[in-house]
Amino acid sequence: MLLRNGITLSKKHQNSFRVFPYFFRPVLNHFYFLKDDFGFLKPNIDTWKNEGVVEFTSEDIRILVEYISPNWIGICFQKTNVPGGMYEHRLFEILGISYNVNLAKVIPSKYYQAAAKEIQEMEKAIEKTVKYLSSLIKDNHEKIFSY
Repeated sequence: MLLRNGITLSKKHQNSFRVFPYFFRPVLNHFYFLKDDFGFLKPNIDTWKNEGVVEFTSEDIRILVEYISPNWIGICFQKTNVPGGMYEHRLFEILGISYNVNLAKVIPSKYYQAAAKEIQEMEKAIEKTVKYLSSLIKDNHEKIFSY
């Protein structure tokens, strides 16, 4: 599975992430700026019960991008070595960052048909949501990372 120039999943991950390759591909592509631009480590990817999470960790912040339910992409921010202090989307509100909760939802097409087409439609819907959330973080990284 080729994701973007230089980003691939190992054979092990290709086999274990059959459930949501259409979640991991857009997340790795659109959040990879954290690794390239802001010094986060190589992302850690995992699944549990038809859901998935990508974790980016730096020296002092941890960001989780989660496929929480059939229609929600969650973002969690946590300062490492600080007990508690895990913030979800509410951090945008706290920091005064304009945030549209409806754009964080994956809106599946009403016209699902065959399984292959359904996966294409779902991947497009997930990618749209992921693009919105990643651009929100990229555009407001100074506020978010210094909170």
